[in-house]
Amino acid sequence: MSMNEHNLTEQFTISSAVFNLLSTTFYSSVDDVVLKTIEECFEKFPYINEKISQSVNAVLEELKKPSLERIIIDFNELFIGAPFRKVYPWGSYYTDPEKLLFGESTLSYRNFLNVNGISVNFKGNEPTDHFALIFSVLAAVMGSEKSTDDKILMVDTIMYEHLEPWISGLLESICVNAKTVFYQHQALIALEMITLWRTLLKTEDAILELNVL
Repeated sequence: MSMNEHNLTEQFTISSAVFNLLSTTFYSSVDDVVLKTIEECFEKFPYINEKISQSVNAVLEELKKPSLERIIIDFNELFIGAPFRKVYPWGSYYTDPEKLLFGESTLSYRNFLNVNGISVNFKGNEPTDHFALIFSVLAAVMGSEKSTDDKILMVDTIMYEHLEPWISGLLESICVNAKTVFYQHQALIALEMITLWRTLLKTEDAILELNVL
């Protein structure tokens, strides 16, 4: 490997935990038990950078207040909606010209999962390209026993073939439409994590190209 192996291993370990936490937050509405678990995870949140630390502290401050009911209402208004969601959580909504679910991007992502032997537990008959489920796959890949090269290749594929070009807009929409700090700042954390990995992957690609020359 061209990058510092120890450093990259640490990046994978930390990022796996963070994406797993974000997946839990954004896939289902919380209850008392889940919210307590999320709070405990945030109390142990590793330092990554100052932006993320500010958002972590903001979430912890909100969780000191009675917040369960507000968070549940916010989740339902964001992702369930009556009659319309504020934020559609599936990639195909953003990539299909007619905003249809189960579009070509969904099929492409499903094929990626099948080829790599990745199983995803999801609710009912919904598209597999729910952004929180993709976060869970990122977490699983990063935390797996696969080689570093294989992890980099798979993370790169997920980031650039299955989360582009829509994930940033989706997360920014959560920031705008969420009424709770809980969801606003976890969307900011997700945005920052995506940005950090894009930078890391570009750095790795550049180093590999230099090594080939």
